[in-house]
Amino acid sequence: MKKCEITLRTVRFLNSLKMPDLKEPDYESRIRAQIAQYAEPENLLKLPRVYHYWIAKHIRPKMSAVFGISNVLLLYAYCAVE
Repeated sequence: MKKCEITLRTVRFLNSLKMPDLKEPDYESRIRAQIAQYAEPENLLKLPRVYHYWIAKHIRPKMSAVFGISNVLLLYAYCAVE
């Protein structure tokens, strides 16, 4: 390949990585939506009900069988003590 072809390819690649223009309404609406998502951080910590079901039904029994502990925090504490 010629040197100018590699340079042109590099320029095209770098142009494809540019951030969208802030004046685009779609991009601005996505920014507003993401800021609104983090406006109430306590809502981010709420896990769906299926998480608790899955942990109780599948994870805790296996953890208990292998480690003899049914709580993840106790597992970390147990490993830290060792």
